[in-house]
Amino acid sequence: MKVLFLHFTGEARDAKAARLAKSGAELIVEEPRWPRFYELARKEKPAAIVIDFSRAPSHALETTDYLSKAKDTRELELFAIHVFDDRKDLLKERVPKAQVYSERELAAVIADRLPKWEAQRAAAEEAAREERIQRAEERKVAAAASRARAKEKRLAAKAAAGAAVPREPPAPSPVKAAKPQPKKKPQPKKAKKPAKKKPAPKKKAPPKRKKLAVARRSGARAKPKRNKKK
Repeated sequence: MKVLFLHFTGEARDAKAARLAKSGAELIVEEPRWPRFYELARKEKPAAIVIDFSRAPSHALETTDYLSKAKDTRELELFAIHVFDDRKDLLKERVPKAQVYSERELAAVIADRLPKWEAQRAAAEEAAREERIQRAEERKVAAAASRARAKEKRLAAKAAAGAAVPREPPAPSPVKAAKPQPKKKPQPKKAKKPAKKKPAPKKKAPPKRKKLAVARRSGARAKPKRNKKK
């Protein structure tokens, strides 16, 4: 299990970290500077956080108070080491959940609580996994119900539309357009021939001989007509 140890850089920090590491926990060392320590806590998700009060105790107090209230760290166990006597009461007042130990005591406490933390972490991961599965099933059921409701609405709307709107007769089949006939070229008009004049009727000559023949038959001599001189 991981344990976050917040201490300012220095030779004393390395020695303290080595003693705490003997507890068997995986120790992550970082300075108590905002926002680095909080981002590291969110990323690594340690089982507990240890804050050293030997340097800048006021800053250490503010850091402990913030960690006890922040969303991602308020459920973690908080340990304080090297707290001066005049700061213990103030620490208990502002951060009631903070546990004050010496280095030697804290190493033993961490070693004793490691199995408990591991069991809690496993249970929390299993609960989170079951919650994810349950939420996924709930989403599937909700999606299926939503699809069913949408289908019922579509069918109802379709039935209502079919009952309200009368059916129109089928449209007649389109008539094929007749092919346009090729246009005939206009022929040149023939010039009219002048009409032929009818010949004038011929005047009939008087039948001279016939009259003479008639006269002979009758025994009378017809006098020949004399042409008048002009």
